Amino acid sequence: MNRLSRIVQLLWIVIAVVCIVEGSMGLRDHGKEDYTAYLLFLIAVFAIFRFVMLRRKQLKDDKRI
Repeated sequence: MNRLSRIVQLLWIVIAVVCIVEGSMGLRDHGKEDYTAYLLFLIAVFAIFRFVMLRRKQLKDDKRI
């Protein structure tokens, strides 16, 4: 179960990084709408939040916090 938790945490970080990169490219490209880039940034914030919550849960289960 611990290995699966690490994989899920890694996936949330990858989602956040991809959303940040795509959002910054969307803001730099003037042909796209800005709300798409802002939506991607919002998804990135949510992904980082989920990563932090999963990491805290894992550390609590291991009794490190």
